[in-house]
Amino acid sequence: MQSTSFHHFVCDDPTRYSEDQVACICDCLANDVRKLSQFVWIISERDDMRGNQDILKAQANIAYHSNNFKELYRIIETHQFSSEHHATLQEFWLNAHYHEAEKLRGRQLGAVGKYRIRRKYPLPRTIWDGEETSYCFRDKSRVLLREWYCRNSYPSPREKRELADKTHLTITQVSNWFKNRRQRDRAVDPRESKDIGSEEEEILKISRKTKSLAYPPTYTSNFPNFYNMVNYNDMMTNFAQSSNPNYQSL
Repeated sequence: MQSTSFHHFVCDDPTRYSEDQVACICDCLANDVRKLSQFVWIISERDDMRGNQDILKAQANIAYHSNNFKELYRIIETHQFSSEHHATLQEFWLNAHYHEAEKLRGRQLGAVGKYRIRRKYPLPRTIWDGEETSYCFRDKSRVLLREWYCRNSYPSPREKRELADKTHLTITQVSNWFKNRRQRDRAVDPRESKDIGSEEEEILKISRKTKSLAYPPTYTSNFPNFYNMVNYNDMMTNFAQSSNPNYQSL
């Protein structure tokens, strides 16, 4: 089969495609920005396609992969999207801001850097239902994972599948969450991190670093209880008497 099939496809009369067919075509071409751009350019001529969410998401996809982040932000902030499009557009929004920050700093962002970017550029309500997220995990999903972790930190494959169904995550995401949580519990002082999430842990790390700079290290004597002497004058008197038997205290 030659690539002329797509050329024939984009040259067809675009008015014959229904909204469901347009949505299906946009999904099929999502990984081929060049072909997606050609299709969107043709289909956008239809009046009934202006404001279509699948077309808008496709335009956001094109803007993101073209590094035209200004246009991406405009599309996202000026159009209300249904929840089925939120995950993809949230990924575009966050990754675009990460990319801009990395380009400005000349280095890749770490976990704390990404956390600060998410705080600085929160998700617009056009692509967010208002429920708190942590590293793109819904708060309800995170609560379920925590509750399970308290009972069993090493779930079986069957239990992971069950959790994936309940949390609407993939089995890989569930496995990685448990793996990362076990590593955090081993690495972080349990007195300070009884039940913290990923973003709370980053805040804890920043707090520790700040404390270490604010308070200089203290030094202790090599002699036990050296600073627990009851009376400094008595200590000096004893020292003088041991050095000079004729010494008399006042």
